[in-house]
Amino acid sequence: AKVREQIAGESGEVSDRRSLLSAYYTLGGSLGMVHGLFEKSLSVLEGALAIGEDLAGETESLEDYRNLSLILNKIVAIKLEQNGYRDYKEAIDLQSRSLEMSENITQKLGTVGARRQLSDALKSIGGTYHYACGIEGSREMALALYQRALLIDRQIVDEAGALEDKHAYGEALMRMGRMQSDAHDMEGALRSFEQCLEINDNLAKKTGSRHDLHHLRFALSCVADVKQNMGQHNEALALHIRMLEIDKALIHRRKSAFDFRSLSETLNKIGADLCMLDRAAEALPYFESALSIRTELVD
Repeated sequence: AKVREQIAGESGEVSDRRSLLSAYYTLGGSLGMVHGLFEKSLSVLEGALAIGEDLAGETESLEDYRNLSLILNKIVAIKLEQNGYRDYKEAIDLQSRSLEMSENITQKLGTVGARRQLSDALKSIGGTYHYACGIEGSREMALALYQRALLIDRQIVDEAGALEDKHAYGEALMRMGRMQSDAHDMEGALRSFEQCLEINDNLAKKTGSRHDLHHLRFALSCVADVKQNMGQHNEALALHIRMLEIDKALIHRRKSAFDFRSLSETLNKIGADLCMLDRAAEALPYFESALSIRTELVD
């Protein structure tokens, strides 16, 4: 970082200052999230923030505004980790700065890239409001922010249709569904999760990637959870059987501990579904298989 600082100071080139910002950002994140040195981390990230603000003010480019937003979100993450997720006010203040900045650049440029950044900012602060239970009106604010992000993502998908935009739209639907579920709006949560499932199903069929299969599995799990909550155990069972097929396909590709844990979880869920349907004798082999996998993972 010191070498980059010297070069950036001598040349003043935008590329060198961006390189210095990157070094500060990486170091600050590592100090805080990996090593738990929160004060040092925040000091380094404040240095990155100063550079980022200068660059964004000078270039007014989407790249520099995006970098500035990343730094603000990293500072938020460090501060929340530092205070044990007890005080969300400062985090919301910082993310409000990021949101205002994203709104301004979107108004100025109007590009798909700018609107993507605005959607990301809305989701970030929406997520903070989602978990900021002690702030009055936080749930309503989270829902409003997620709804704005959904609208933007839907418009971008219609215009551009890139894979990254479909992923972003699916993420927004997932966030909305979780918020609705926490608010005990099961009908709303089911609608959001089922739309998310449709998107992730199409993406998994198109790409076949581990990433998209994992997202499809998670969407299936969310829909199944709501179905269980609504007493629709046959439907939940069918969804969990689809998850089982995905788990086996993922393990066939690569035998990772994460995927074996997922398989064990799915087997237990199928067993629970069968018990709720008064089919306990059929459930036993699933519970036994799940236990066997967990035992092997421990050994």
